[in-house]
Amino acid sequence: MMRFLAFVLLFISSQAFAQIPNGSFAPNFTATDIEGNEWNLYDILAEGKTVILDVSATWCGPCWDYHQSGILDELYADYGPDGTDELMVFLIEGDEDTTLEDLFGTGDSTLGDWVEGTHYPIIESRDIAEAFEISFFPTLFMICPDRKTYRPINSPIETFYNEIQTCPSQTGNYNVSLIAYDGAEGLYCNQVSTEPVVYVQNLGSEFIEEVTLTMNFSGIEVFKTTEFLGLNTYEIGEISVTPLGFLTSTELEATIELPNDLEDNGLLGDNSYIAAIKIAEDQNSNVYNLELMIGSSPFETYWEVLNENDEVLYYGGNQGAYIPGATNDGAYLSVNTLYTHELVLPEDGCYALHVYDSGLNGLGLGGFYLVKNEEGEIILEGGDFNREVFDPISVNGADHIASNALVTSTLINFDQFCSEQSFEPMLRVKNIGAESIQNLLIQVEGQNSSFNDSYVEIDIPPYQTRTVTLDEITVIEDEVLTFTIAEVNGIADDYVFSNSISQAIDRNSSIYQNWVVDIFTGMGGFELYWEITNEEDEILYSGGNELVKENGPEQSNPSLLDPGAYTSNEPIQEDIFLPAGNCYTVTLLDGGNNGFPNGGFNTITPYFRIRNNNEGIIAEFLGNYGSRDSRMLGIEGTSNVSETALANIELFPNPAIDQLSLIHSLKGSELEIKIIGHASGIEYLSETLRNVNQEIKFDVSNLNAGLYLLVVNDGTMDYLMKFVVGL
Repeated sequence: MMRFLAFVLLFISSQAFAQIPNGSFAPNFTATDIEGNEWNLYDILAEGKTVILDVSATWCGPCWDYHQSGILDELYADYGPDGTDELMVFLIEGDEDTTLEDLFGTGDSTLGDWVEGTHYPIIESRDIAEAFEISFFPTLFMICPDRKTYRPINSPIETFYNEIQTCPSQTGNYNVSLIAYDGAEGLYCNQVSTEPVVYVQNLGSEFIEEVTLTMNFSGIEVFKTTEFLGLNTYEIGEISVTPLGFLTSTELEATIELPNDLEDNGLLGDNSYIAAIKIAEDQNSNVYNLELMIGSSPFETYWEVLNENDEVLYYGGNQGAYIPGATNDGAYLSVNTLYTHELVLPEDGCYALHVYDSGLNGLGLGGFYLVKNEEGEIILEGGDFNREVFDPISVNGADHIASNALVTSTLINFDQFCSEQSFEPMLRVKNIGAESIQNLLIQVEGQNSSFNDSYVEIDIPPYQTRTVTLDEITVIEDEVLTFTIAEVNGIADDYVFSNSISQAIDRNSSIYQNWVVDIFTGMGGFELYWEITNEEDEILYSGGNELVKENGPEQSNPSLLDPGAYTSNEPIQEDIFLPAGNCYTVTLLDGGNNGFPNGGFNTITPYFRIRNNNEGIIAEFLGNYGSRDSRMLGIEGTSNVSETALANIELFPNPAIDQLSLIHSLKGSELEIKIIGHASGIEYLSETLRNVNQEIKFDVSNLNAGLYLLVVNDGTMDYLMKFVVGL
């Protein structure tokens, strides 16, 4: 029997990137707080209390802000032991590198005194943080008396308390609830044997001696037992089931009831649980087509194909909808659109298609998914689900596909430059073949330039991802680079899924030197610091909160009283002049670690821009960029000769549209004139003029809009001047 996935609710294991899932059992812990008091989670829950965990770190800015808000202190005062005694609150300091001194505000990694004014227990424990599988600080958990865990809304206090009231509580005299099932559930590629365990909780006021459990398979009773559990209010007992076996997909329903005709006063539906068991039929094919019809909400969809070790081979759609903090770049954008993807499964084994919807409505109205084998037969189909669905694919007796790879991302660490840029592109390449990759041939293509292919020797084991460094290339203008895997281990990679990836690189430059720094600060204006530096890292212009610069945004704890701090919703404009022939970096630091959050209804969203009336915006910062972000821009030089020499030459109008005039006082009897494309190097004009007038006119109406060089030689030296057409 090859078991792919099962949802074991007692100590469920989630994805590595996310906290313990909503609705799963909380792992128990026994821990001692900083006052020396010992606490056991399950003992507190057995008293019918709800438990709130605030898992934070002393160096974490958002954690400190939330702690300082006092919401949990107020909640604890009203509903804790000195209030209605309905709940307990704990602060869990979850970073193993912090110290007790940090909690008291005297250590090297803290934002203040976390102990003063905190009336609920504080526990230092990385083990608790790991048990709840947190992926970021702060993370809040609400644990109900039935031991199930949820992520609560953290403000305001009225909303928080309303959520606590949703926890199951003591109701009626006799009330049992089936709170968890531990057994076969999920995807399999063979027959299934299971010995389930069912967990029962007493939510009534009266002592319960016995509980009857019935197991039905497709409506047929396959097991029934009455067990003595002896449960007081909120206590939990378990009932074990004899071994069961299944050869085909089915739904196994577990139901509990009170014996002796006792009436159950509990909620309708909390006495049963249905475990869906899916068993795949063997397929002797490696190649499949996934047809994905996206309905009304394309941005909410994410899908992936996993092997039996939970390794992801393929994925698509909006990864950010499924993985907190991941990119949204691959999201589907068109409604009622059919997407088709080729899936190549490298060897015999058990695989699963996982389709996820963050909107809780499946693939939306009219949406569906189909998986077809090479003969066009449908082996999987669906689309009408809530949050997610898993479907198994069993490959048995198929060909062995040794060499196959895909590109997951580029690691080019810039998307803007302001002069010629040479670099070694890096890619993340995933091996989705059955054997290790020893070498790759990768084609490199540009929208405006040609580049050589790269041959790379590297060891990538099956299903692993490695960084691949390509040969150095040079870009001199705006470019869209496309990288394509041509060969794997000397064999043409004909499987096209994600074989190519593109990245745009912008030569962000201008001929203009006069600009305006244009800012609208928003509510958090006091958190902002900005600066413009040249190539020598000299600060030419700056503004905003000087302590954010001095201490770093993560440690600054900014306020309106800090030197240089802007006020809220303040419009700011400052004229700046950037000398020609240089590259500049614009850097923003935000002490609130949230950049420019949305302004909200009927409120201007804050921004930072560098603009002028001729070209518009050359650099812009919007949205939540975290604690820091930067942009690069360049100002084109006007000449490569001295100012004195240029005093004899003038070009106008610049920019030009149809005609360009050269005014000069050069003494040579003849002048050699050339017009050359600045980026391309193409020569558009080359002629020698004799006995020339002081004003020479050129027809530039046939030139495309762009930047050009005018080269004038008077027999002694070249004079190079840049001019613009049509901008």
